[in-house]
Amino acid sequence: MPRPVTIKNGDVFLSYQNCEMLVIKYTDAFNVLIEFQDKHKHKMIVESSNLRKGSIKNPFYPSVYGIGYFGIGEFVSSLNGKPLIEYKVWSAMLQRCYDKKTQEKRPTYKDCVVCDEWHNFQNFAEWYTSQENYGKGYHLDKDLLVDENKVYSPNTCVLAPIEINSLLTDRQILRGSFPIGVSFHKRIKKFSASVSINGNATHLGYFETMEDAATAYQAAKKTNIKRMALEWQNRIDERLFNALMAKAA
Repeated sequence: MPRPVTIKNGDVFLSYQNCEMLVIKYTDAFNVLIEFQDKHKHKMIVESSNLRKGSIKNPFYPSVYGIGYFGIGEFVSSLNGKPLIEYKVWSAMLQRCYDKKTQEKRPTYKDCVVCDEWHNFQNFAEWYTSQENYGKGYHLDKDLLVDENKVYSPNTCVLAPIEINSLLTDRQILRGSFPIGVSFHKRIKKFSASVSINGNATHLGYFETMEDAATAYQAAKKTNIKRMALEWQNRIDERLFNALMAKAA
């Protein structure tokens, strides 16, 4: 069997991820300094046999929904074979924004994006684990701080308990073309207003006009938001508390 051709500085190999690897310095068969030829220019020392086989993983290759990459840092994706919450939340966030099948089922996530910084799992995990309510089962939310927000980022996201997370989401089964919280009662020919409080629909009464019903809903909604904000004040991010109080004003 012929001996493999000697690897030289400047040689380029292709990895199994289709990433180009430039040989920077060949010391011996067990010490080959390479550089991935992408915008990150990550360098690492590899064995020549693995280099020839292409069995070298680029930590900056966007393997998660074509956008996310693992990066280099202290954070791991799993422990004892079980995915960690920060990795599951990061992956789910990318799925909502970049998986077409998910968006077909949940169209509200169309046009949503993740900021460049959070394409790197290490950056997201550092932010996520540094939040004061990390480990309490709170949900990652992008809408509570900024209305109609479409960008997941450190400045627009917050960890919120499910009670707060669902506070501004109204189930409008009978809404039709009416404003949120308003429906029309055909038998008595009046407009009905209702608001969700602690997950339960609370009837606010019947009104002669749609505008009066909508006004009643908005007033009750603000009262409920303020009540919840004060109830959770010492258990949520200060940014979230301030945002809720602003919505209740």
